[in-house]
Amino acid sequence: MKIKSKLKIIVFIFVVFLQAASFADEIDDFIADSRSEDRNVKADYAELLGNYKDERTFKRLIELVQDEDNYVRWKAANSLAKLEDKRAIPALKEVIIKTKGDEDLRDYIGKALYKLGDESLIPFWIECLEEQNRWLTELFVRVMVDYDYRDKKASEILIRNLENKDEKVKICAAYALAYTKEAKAYDGLLKLLVDSSSQVRQMAILALGHIGNKEATPYLLLALSDENNLVRIAVYHSLYRLADPRAVYGLIEAVNTEEDNYLRQYAIVTLGKTKNKIAILTLLSILDEKPQKRNSDKAALKADAVKALGEIGDKEAKKRLEEFFKEMTSADAPHFYSFGGGGGGRGDISPYIPYLDKSFPLTSNISNNSLVFQRFSENHILSDPLYKNNMGVIIKKSLQKIEATKKEIPPVEFSKVQYEKMIKTAKSNLENFKPIETY
Repeated sequence: MKIKSKLKIIVFIFVVFLQAASFADEIDDFIADSRSEDRNVKADYAELLGNYKDERTFKRLIELVQDEDNYVRWKAANSLAKLEDKRAIPALKEVIIKTKGDEDLRDYIGKALYKLGDESLIPFWIECLEEQNRWLTELFVRVMVDYDYRDKKASEILIRNLENKDEKVKICAAYALAYTKEAKAYDGLLKLLVDSSSQVRQMAILALGHIGNKEATPYLLLALSDENNLVRIAVYHSLYRLADPRAVYGLIEAVNTEEDNYLRQYAIVTLGKTKNKIAILTLLSILDEKPQKRNSDKAALKADAVKALGEIGDKEAKKRLEEFFKEMTSADAPHFYSFGGGGGGRGDISPYIPYLDKSFPLTSNISNNSLVFQRFSENHILSDPLYKNNMGVIIKKSLQKIEATKKEIPPVEFSKVQYEKMIKTAKSNLENFKPIETY
């Protein structure tokens, strides 16, 4: 038996040896084929070599990434990233440095370097920012988010990049400055509000919200006249962040003039965030709006108006909310169910970088069934998550917020005349900005 066991081991070792020899021969053949004068053949083998973690394949791929043909270089760079060998980093950096002006190639090489790199490469990515290359700027943003990196030197370059004519460069710069909440970017971002690209305007608006300077309020309100819906939604995101009571007049106008109910919801929620008593009458009037075709047509609008009243917390709304609760829970109350997508994220650059703003607190799913309050106790209904989207529950919770407000909400000392003067000044300043044509 011992002889048989030893024989099996010998046979196994021999088979392994043959396979290793065959594997070595196969790699040598691929390397030889990668020297073909046909660019397509050479590129195919550069891609194939990425499947073999071997010193010979690594050395050959380093040679191929410096080939004269960009297609071959791209395939070789991808294979080096696949091998996950950090020794390739210097070669990839060298290619990026030596190929200025070739944006597509640098995009491919940069992505390979990003996959191999780590936090130690941040100084190199900052150097790349100086070149204002669209793809390298995006890669810097990815690295910045990955490592939560915030640096004064990078911010200075990014502020200069806001003046670039390339749409991608400006969007990435605005995103990065918003991420770091760079206060010095304020003036540069304001100038982008008149940019020819709606995507640039959108990102600049979001960035102003993240920086948190309330002096941006009148400029954001003026942007509510933008024809692009996504730009206007970005305005609501930023005004919600700023929570400036002075915005109340412009938001009331938006609630009354926005034709799309979805955009009206954004205006209503943002109006509540101002915590300005002037908004109460407008919000209460929404509760009296009649549905167009179905009972659910304006349900989400009314739910957000109720929540906004709770957010303001003034007892002036209490009596009407109590009446509205009775209307929604009486035996003849309208029965409805409505659902939607809520307020989506805004400020996307690419699938690899998270939204600058993750979401917006719009009411999406809303229902009303008066039998709920007739069958169960109020305490049970209010504490059970199953009923959180019930109109009666939403009203009750807003009433609880108002009751919990111990101090009376003081009036905001900012008149309509002051508001109009503020808007006039902002409009005059914007007219002095020269729109930058973006490509």
